[in-house]
Parts: sequence; structure tokens; C-alpha cells
Amino acid sequence: EFLQRKQYWNARLCFQRAGDDFNERLCNALELEHEADKASVGTLQKAKEMYVRAATMFLALFDGFKVNAAGCYEKAFAFDRAGDLYSSILRHEDAARCYEKSGYWSKAMKEFAAMNDVENTMRCGYNSLEFNILVIYLEMFAAANVASEVELHQAIQMCVKRAAIHFHTVNDSSKMMEFVFKFPTSEEKRRFLQRYHHLDQLLFLEINDKQYFEAGQICWEMRNYDQAQHWYEQAGRGVEAARCILQRVKSTNMDSRFMVLSLSAQDLALLEKGKVMLDII
Repeated sequence: EFLQRKQYWNARLCFQRAGDDFNERLCNALELEHEADKASVGTLQKAKEMYVRAATMFLALFDGFKVNAAGCYEKAFAFDRAGDLYSSILRHEDAARCYEKSGYWSKAMKEFAAMNDVENTMRCGYNSLEFNILVIYLEMFAAANVASEVELHQAIQMCVKRAAIHFHTVNDSSKMMEFVFKFPTSEEKRRFLQRYHHLDQLLFLEINDKQYFEAGQICWEMRNYDQAQHWYEQAGRGVEAARCILQRVKSTNMDSRFMVLSLSAQDLALLEKGKVMLDII
């Protein structure tokens, strides 16, 4: 009766006299939490320390009191520890709330995903920058028909593009390309790489897709005339290949006054090759 009335001190004495060790320790924990509640009005730091001690006492009982311990940790602003306890007893909403307060976005994303909460899973996923994990959760939602297939497909593509932009921003081209390769079409990949001026990666993409003319154009823009010539030749574009030969000879055989210097035998051979190309055309 004392316990139900929250008169923990009297209840503890009764259990102590009855030799009920378990309930005596429970009353100790409940009494300490109650005292911490009163102390929090005035001395917050002291209250936090009391809440942590009460949580430890609840955990010393058995798993049924994990929720009490988690509540004490939460009131002590130990949100990460509270979140871990809530998560262990599948209190996903409470766990997500605590993880958000502590800035553990990846853990919060996991809890929201367990509740099939697409919107909050995405929000926490973006905050955590764990894009690969977020895509996995979205694919799981799609497989389980949590939301419409079209909406989830659009969400996945938005996540992939935001990830690519993020890794472009932090100059991590390797991770950026992991997501660029997940774009649904080659044209979208090409537009992204052109927009953000990743010419090396764009060149790799064009060669991989056997778009040799486009590869030649990229090398021309990069002023790599040897490679531009090579890819133009692979594309069967003799005029452009010859133009690369002329540009290369010009760039290597002019002085600062734009006067042509003497040509080497190799350069003369290149010019002859370019002439033959143009004659054939």
C-alpha cells in the first residue's frame, strides 16, 4: 500500500522488516528517482547525478526495470544511454527520440526504420550522411510495400543524387562515383559530371560506354591532344584527329612570339599522318 501511494521510505522499511530484499532495493531506486525529481527544480547537476545512481539501481534488479532505468538516464540528459536501453526493449519511438536529442542520427534512423516511418528515416539518414544505409532501408520499405513503389523509387533516386552532391562537395570523388553509377541512365550520369566539371570521371564513363567521340571531345577540352587524337581515331573521326595533330604540333613548336620553331622528325611524321587522314576524307 505504501508503494502504491509512492511513500517509498515507509514501503522500504516494511520490506526490510519482512526480509524482502528485492522490493527493498526497488524502493531504494524509486525513492532516489523521486528525490531527484524534487532536486531538479533547484540543483540540476545534483539531480542528474541522482538520476544516474537510480538508473544503476534499477538495472541491478532485472530486465523488467530497463524502462525505469532508461527514463532516469533520459531525465539525466544521458540520451545516448537512454536510447540504447529503450532500443534493447524495442521501445523504438522512445529510442529514436533520445538518439535525436544526442545527435546519434544513424541510430535514430534505425529506430524509425523499425517503425516503417519513411519520412523520419530519410530525415535522420540525411543528417547522418549514411547514404548507403538509407538506400538499403528505402529498398526494404519498397519490398515490404510500406509506401507506393513510385514514391519510394523517387526517394531512392533523390538520396543517390544528394549523396553524389555531398561527396562532390567534400572532394571525395571515389565515393561520389559510387553513387553516380547508381543513377538510372547514362545521360543523367553525364549531365552530373559535366555540371560539376569532373572531366576525368566523365572520360572514364564515356570510354566505358564506348562513346569514343565524346571521349575525344573531353580530352580536347583537357588539352590532352594525344589522347584526343586516339579516341577520335577510334570513333572514325579523321578530321578531328587531324586537328589534334595540328594543335599538338602547334602547341609544342611555337615560341612566345608565336613564331614556328624547327620541326622534329617525329612532328613532321605526325603532320604527314594528319595530311593522309584529310586526303582520305
